[in-house]
Amino acid sequence: MTAKDLKLDYFRFYAVTHQWIGQWVTLQGQFDEQPESVRAVWLGYFGNSASKNGESLFNKFAHLTWLSVFDPAPEPYRQVVVENQFGQQTLIIGATVGLLAPAQIIGAGAFPGKLDHFKVYRVLDGKPVDQSVTLKDQFRTDKVGVSAPVAFAVPVKKVHSGSAFTIQNKRAHLVIYRITPVASPQSALIRDQFGRHEVSIRGSGILAVPSLKVEWKEVK
Repeated sequence: MTAKDLKLDYFRFYAVTHQWIGQWVTLQGQFDEQPESVRAVWLGYFGNSASKNGESLFNKFAHLTWLSVFDPAPEPYRQVVVENQFGQQTLIIGATVGLLAPAQIIGAGAFPGKLDHFKVYRVLDGKPVDQSVTLKDQFRTDKVGVSAPVAFAVPVKKVHSGSAFTIQNKRAHLVIYRITPVASPQSALIRDQFGRHEVSIRGSGILAVPSLKVEWKEVK
């Protein structure tokens, strides 16, 4: 299963110096019966589309910002069966921990207008995959180990400041794994739908893998 199969890239996320956002948005995904408002609090990670093991990128200009969120509505535990290049896995997910928003590096390509927003849930239980892959993105190329799943991201409709962004690719989700950490000190000027951000990048330690959601159910 490649990025082109799901029309969604792999994303290597880099930790950045936190930047305050403090804006309310309304989200609705496949788990939500009704739209709900969450507050995007801090920008903490920046994601580059990444080629895995030499595979082609779906959109070399695709980027995502990862914003931590405050969600006043409690989420039930859910069991989710996913399928990706590492096979089929069963995850237990809990609270909302983030929002992924389409972004660009200013001066390095067009804004990825057909890239979805994603609501990010914490993974409470999931078996490590114990695999190695070679990643190449705009910042670096490395062979890294992939281990435990830490988050699961679902495409969502987003409403912010009177603008609505619909789901464009409802099949494609992201399972986010820990990877071998690497230092990558540099800076970048980026833009998402919350504005422009000049960020200092510290290093990389997580990888978002395009995935299918096979089935899910609420659990106690």
